[in-house]
Amino acid sequence: MEMQFNKRLSIGVEGEDRLSEMPGNIIDHILELMPIKDAAKTSVLARKWRYIWCMHPNIVLDKLTCRKFSTNSLRVLDNTINKILLQHIGNIIKFVLDFSQVDLLPLTDINMWIRYVITKGVRDLTLDFSNNNPYKLPTYIYYYQNLTDLTLNNCLFKPLDFIFSYPNLKSLYLNQITFMATPKSLVLKAPVLANLTIMYCWGTESLNIISPQLSYLFVVESHYLDLSCFMKCTNLAVVSLSLCKVVENPKQNERSTLLKFIFGLPMLEKLYLDTFYLKVFDSDNHADDVLNYLEKLNNFDRPIPNLEQVVIRSFNGSKPELLFIKLLFAATPSLIRMSIERDRIFTSTEDRKITGELMRYPRASPKAELFYLPPRRL
Repeated sequence: MEMQFNKRLSIGVEGEDRLSEMPGNIIDHILELMPIKDAAKTSVLARKWRYIWCMHPNIVLDKLTCRKFSTNSLRVLDNTINKILLQHIGNIIKFVLDFSQVDLLPLTDINMWIRYVITKGVRDLTLDFSNNNPYKLPTYIYYYQNLTDLTLNNCLFKPLDFIFSYPNLKSLYLNQITFMATPKSLVLKAPVLANLTIMYCWGTESLNIISPQLSYLFVVESHYLDLSCFMKCTNLAVVSLSLCKVVENPKQNERSTLLKFIFGLPMLEKLYLDTFYLKVFDSDNHADDVLNYLEKLNNFDRPIPNLEQVVIRSFNGSKPELLFIKLLFAATPSLIRMSIERDRIFTSTEDRKITGELMRYPRASPKAELFYLPPRRL
């Protein structure tokens, strides 16, 4: 009996030694993949692991973890997160707070947590309040300049100053953000910003983002968007614009912000576009101006040399749409694939007329293929 006990003991010590000898980067990776609650439990595995979870630079409070903490009450959720942060040792590089599955009430200490992780040097910050009342961001978040990655869901955005900057920000993801009305336009200076996503946001017509290094722009259903603030983003390689209204210059012959934007991107490689932009001009008083401008552009020499892939969605077969496609074919010497997705089922007569016209358009690229696709199934 004693021999069996000693054998188990030696195996336990050996197992602990193996855990203790694991390289630090592997331990960090293991903890990074675990919910914070489970990561805390690893403290009993070996002596070396006892405080590692407290020193891990990433604190990820995902939606499942927060929902579990809040099962009894929001007070339990508050106390648990406070304990996690108070026990943490060292810098916090990444902080994720996902309350998308928590019924949020005013008693949570969110502002205090954000201030705390800022004092710990956080660089990658995610705040998700989907399915709740919008969360008003604290003013000090606008003046914290160490952020490299910022993800915000369902927040109210209103800095005290009209001009603010994130000098180190590389990635910005905004979903369901309300930019509160201000007397002047909001100017965000982000000199190294590379990736920008704007989804279902309000008040974007007064937002001016100065980001000369931007390479990826993804916009979905923002009620108004002023593309003129991106005119100097000549490094854009991927652009996706869907279901949002473009703020146009009201002057005659200047109602082509979208076209000037696209044809001013020499590094553009992939373009995804909902033709809602061009359809707007079919039904307003400036349709003739747009057509005249498109026809004038047909003869200009302004190629997009690197564009290889184009996807045009919600195609209706209107004259502005067809002229726009004609321009793209003529201005893209590297084009490989153009996909056109119809927004409805056309009659056979309409289809023959449209496909015949599309096939006649000259193509600057000998490799360019045209894919004429049916409407998407919902």
